Amino acid sequence: MVNVRTIFISSRMDELAMERRSAHSAIIEARLTPILFEMEPQKNERAKIDALVDRADFFIGIYYNTLGYPSEFLNDLCPIEYELFRFLARFDLCDEPESWQLTEPAQREITASLADPSYVSDIRSRIRSEIAQREGALFDVISHRVLLFLRVLEPDNQISRKLAEFLEGLPRHEFCNQEIEPQEGVAEFVPEKRYVPAHLSLFEAVYEILQKRKTSGDLTPLQSGAGFYMECRISGEDRPGLLYRLLEACLDQACNIKSLLMSKESYSMPAQGAADIRIFLEPFVTQWSERQTVRNLQSALRLRLRNYSVAADLVMEWRDLAEESPKVPDLRIFYEISTADVPGIIMAVTRLVSHIGGSIEFAYFGRKGVAAESQFFKLIIGIEPVGLPSPIAEEDGRKTLEYELGSVMGIGVVTRVTRSSVEKSLRAPRSISKKRQAGVVSSATVTSG
Repeated sequence: MVNVRTIFISSRMDELAMERRSAHSAIIEARLTPILFEMEPQKNERAKIDALVDRADFFIGIYYNTLGYPSEFLNDLCPIEYELFRFLARFDLCDEPESWQLTEPAQREITASLADPSYVSDIRSRIRSEIAQREGALFDVISHRVLLFLRVLEPDNQISRKLAEFLEGLPRHEFCNQEIEPQEGVAEFVPEKRYVPAHLSLFEAVYEILQKRKTSGDLTPLQSGAGFYMECRISGEDRPGLLYRLLEACLDQACNIKSLLMSKESYSMPAQGAADIRIFLEPFVTQWSERQTVRNLQSALRLRLRNYSVAADLVMEWRDLAEESPKVPDLRIFYEISTADVPGIIMAVTRLVSHIGGSIEFAYFGRKGVAAESQFFKLIIGIEPVGLPSPIAEEDGRKTLEYELGSVMGIGVVTRVTRSSVEKSLRAPRSISKKRQAGVVSSATVTSG
């Protein structure tokens, strides 16, 4: 049985853009969390790949015509080679390879090993050997944690020699445009062949395989169910990227956000440019004690948020922070966003806003005004331009931002709203069901600053 929280999607972005989106949608539909290279912040190529692959519990590779081009930053490997080898190397080298257990020394060991050509050559040969013999540590990982798909279209699919060598011996599923038989009574009017596009065929294949594995017990979604929550409060100078760094620390600690509120004015911060963030989190995993879980989160926040006041409490309930009727600042631009409850989506939104020249001055995430049976949460962000001229300060820039937000995978409806409508939507308290009786179980607050 494999516990899965996140699934990394590997493929050439230029060859398989639609297929990547389809796989992403299928993973969400299967109630798991996809990780895509293009959804994360811009940083150097290898550091970004390392961070994403090391965060994944499962690997999906999608291939078509070519292997790609070697990169000197990836030890002269092509990106899709490096991504698969790094994922497998973690289970080959680390005593505790689960994504939420991976330490920085272990990550450095993986990086150093992949920089050694002899190790890369060894892992290549052992993959083929163990698959042929159907036994071994790498065979077990590939059997239970890796799915490979090859798009096969005739006559245009001429797979390159290098890609054929890379996939040689590896178990894979083929997909293509699927021919549809005309319905009865239609053939005489529509005699031409009809097809399901390849990316839709891939969606069905990914979803069906993941669902079958879940049903059989081979794959178990790493659901939150710790029975406790954590309330965090971070305050200090408002800086670009503050919210993103906080969310990244929470995701790395296998915590799911239940409610979030960020505003310069919500809690009457006296200093100009000060920010205050409150957040309720639920752990995905419970291999640590409740107190140790809080300490781990506190340590992660301290590493990323130096010189900020960080307080964390262990509690047995979470409250939708809209119940506190937060004060909404007077900002120029507000968006209300309907989003799936998938870890990483708020991070993608913050990255996008920063990229287009805006700063998030107000943020709310929760279930306020959302139907109880809905799978979606509400995200409200208030934005100000950073510097002038800024694309976000112009009408065209606003339209571009709205379009880009709507294109983020996992996001539903995006609506431009006014400050007064935000105040109205967050005004009336709304009760939510509690998993356990309310009550603080630990009064030990950890603080850094």
